[in-house]
Amino acid sequence: PGTVGQESNTQFAFEYNEFGNYFGLAAFASSTFGGDSGEIWFTSSTDGVNWSTASIVADSVTTSNIYRPIYMDFSTEEEFVGIGYMSENNLNDQSNLLVSYSTDQGGSWNDSADLWSDLGDISIIIGFQVSGSGSSRIFHTGFYNTTGTFDIVYASSTDNVGSGWSTTTVASGVYTTLNGGPWDTVKVGFHNLVALSVDNNDSPRIFYYKPDENYCTDCGVGGEMVIPCYITTSTIIYAYQENGSWTSSTVGNSRFVIDEHNFYQPLDFQYVDQYPLIF
Repeated sequence: PGTVGQESNTQFAFEYNEFGNYFGLAAFASSTFGGDSGEIWFTSSTDGVNWSTASIVADSVTTSNIYRPIYMDFSTEEEFVGIGYMSENNLNDQSNLLVSYSTDQGGSWNDSADLWSDLGDISIIIGFQVSGSGSSRIFHTGFYNTTGTFDIVYASSTDNVGSGWSTTTVASGVYTTLNGGPWDTVKVGFHNLVALSVDNNDSPRIFYYKPDENYCTDCGVGGEMVIPCYITTSTIIYAYQENGSWTSSTVGNSRFVIDEHNFYQPLDFQYVDQYPLIF
């Protein structure tokens, strides 16, 4: 069967730095939307009106125009900002998960943090968080692997600069095979419906949708099939790490539509005090 991936619209990240008391904005910039490479820029503001001159976080970032998610997080204990993003190698269908970081409010950037994995050409980063500070700083990230068994993988680096990484497979088989209609037997992955965060104790948490079943229906005017649609039911799962091991629980169920335009947006997952919020 073939494989279909969903579009990602998270081409910028906007966060508030509680330690430094300023807003940060990181965005993917390209001269043409359809270009295969571009830059990631960063700017900051203390009032949301006046912004600093943009600095270049990374240049020559190679990626297709629909897979450009950017995640940014500030340390709450020191002047430190990290940005997680993907860069593709189209020659061998590998993806490079990168982290660039700055300790001077975006004045200069270090891009030595590199998690190289054979992820496939449409694998995608699912989040990025920083916990701790100084020598105890930890990077938390992960990716949804749309090759083979469709894994959700958590990755962490405990050497405070992202030089070495360890990975754990949190879930496998996170996809659905479409039934009926023009896309019959096509495998569909759900990287837009996966999100990572850390709680107040700096423990990683992941929300994801695990599709159960689907059926084809008409999406058009007067019953005419203008766009083939598949009504999909999914189980919403909350996975969390405790004492080095991952456990999951079912939050509920959901229904949504898959069509050729893939309009639904990525999840947004964060903690407010001790409470997890997902949008």
